[in-house]
Amino acid sequence: MRVRVLKSDERIKYIRLTYPSYREPVLRFAETEVITVGGDLDGIPVGFGFAVPHPGAYEVGSVHVSFDDPLGALRTPLLRALMDEADGRGWGKGVFHPTFDAEDRSVIALCQTCGWVGPRIRQISARTTIDKMLSLWFVRLGALRDGYEVISWRDMTSAIRYSLEQASSELPGSVKDDLCPLKYEARADLDISFVLLREGRAIGWHLPERLDESTYRWTCSAVAPGHWSMAAVIQLWVPALHAQQKTGVPGLIWGVPVVHANMVRFVFRRLRAGLDSITLGASFQTTRPAEGSQGGALAMEHASV
Repeated sequence: MRVRVLKSDERIKYIRLTYPSYREPVLRFAETEVITVGGDLDGIPVGFGFAVPHPGAYEVGSVHVSFDDPLGALRTPLLRALMDEADGRGWGKGVFHPTFDAEDRSVIALCQTCGWVGPRIRQISARTTIDKMLSLWFVRLGALRDGYEVISWRDMTSAIRYSLEQASSELPGSVKDDLCPLKYEARADLDISFVLLREGRAIGWHLPERLDESTYRWTCSAVAPGHWSMAAVIQLWVPALHAQQKTGVPGLIWGVPVVHANMVRFVFRRLRAGLDSITLGASFQTTRPAEGSQGGALAMEHASV
């Protein structure tokens, strides 16, 4: 595979080898705003990567080849070409935030072969179906215990609503953005949203949103810290699973930032058998010293290989 830095008018031949949301801006950027590299075999585009500058650093957006690459060997010359060009432009250190399947070792091999430090795992994402989740062990343990009750979101009284707001305000700052139900209420499907009560006070909530025709995202589904949460959440999930099953939408997906260590362990140790996939969101960076940058062009929080 021949690898080279692409000129702006050459990108169009390779742009299908990155994600659709990136194609239009990458094609639009001036050559000073992006580095694009391409790999070809006998003139046929088979590999593509790009990077954009940020203050003091640059970010790799994607590195992709159109062949199986289990060890990352085919992507290595693309990533190295990006690094060399970024060094030549004085863009400083590199950062890369790929997402990849937990069973896929090729991204880690690629980055480490090229001298990047990582991975630092930021988040996991799980994908499965209602039927698979209902086949797992925890369903038989989902009966409500004394003092607990699950109610529909739409059936909240003003007193329960007040206790929910109070529980939300007491969430630790480190998890508040992820767990605060009031943040996600407006976009949730409230017909299949629920509140978990203990002695009449809200301690847990389930707020799913429609992702596509076949999938709900469990955007905010949690029990507040300090409330026996890993066991209590099962009492919330069982009616939530049955309610979604009645909608005829089979798929579900959710993400867990690694700050929620107990839930991460729960997913890997207790739910893995019922999941279609677990995807990791990770960060890598180069060890090369920063020398300044030409400014930021495109922010990409969840770029993927």
